Amino acid sequence: MQPVDHAVRRGRFQQHLDLAPQFLVGAAGFGKVHRTIRRCPFQDRLVDLLDTTATDRSQAGVSYNGLEVSFTARLPGGGNMFGGFAIDRTQNTQCGFTDDPNRLLYCDDTKNDIPWKHQFKVAGSMPVKWGFQAGAAFTTYNYILTTGTNPVLGTVWNITRTTRYAADCKGPCTPGAIVNPGMTVSSMNVPLVAPGTEFSDRIYQLDLTLSKSFNVKGLRLQPEAALFNAFNNHAAYTVRSMNYLTSSYMQPSLTLQPALFRIGLQVKW
Repeated sequence: MQPVDHAVRRGRFQQHLDLAPQFLVGAAGFGKVHRTIRRCPFQDRLVDLLDTTATDRSQAGVSYNGLEVSFTARLPGGGNMFGGFAIDRTQNTQCGFTDDPNRLLYCDDTKNDIPWKHQFKVAGSMPVKWGFQAGAAFTTYNYILTTGTNPVLGTVWNITRTTRYAADCKGPCTPGAIVNPGMTVSSMNVPLVAPGTEFSDRIYQLDLTLSKSFNVKGLRLQPEAALFNAFNNHAAYTVRSMNYLTSSYMQPSLTLQPALFRIGLQVKW
């Protein structure tokens, strides 16, 4: 990138600010966020842009570490199997905020004891008696529960100018008193739990299929019976709200579809 002249030349009063984070990931899976403003054409001419590259890399960054293992196998009797296992963790550092000190809570994931996420999947098929083909697929995983986008937050306490402590509050608080008497903004989110540490229910899903192919007058027919979510797992993977002390806090909003049986027919010619 060429150096950018910070002086705005006469007559060039329009500026285009490209503040999109640029992620640079190395071979070890580690990268830093660079907030850079670049020279670019604007209305058929070059515009002077201010270079605001961050100088303190410790205030904004992201690191990713992960391991993925997969396999494919042919089984005796004409069967096949494939699957894999993955484990990963992403740690963000967003400590450059100056407008809201609440955002500095849990802003450095390297100090938040972020757990590793892991998922596993295996699937395969096998010819069985009388020309039938049996298949199965099993997968298990879960989701991180978050709220907000800039920054990403976990459980928060949304307070307003009139929010009061509970009548039986414990700790350094005055029961029934206004939480923040000098508050000037209409509302604010106070982080209570580090983001990336709250997870949905773990999903365990098993799907089974049984099919058979045969020819009838030049047509190839393949009837199939399938059972999805054979364990009838009702894992909740999203919630209505992560705002503490509200009626919808941590209430499930989406759950895994219940066990479903399907009969189908494929016709090829």
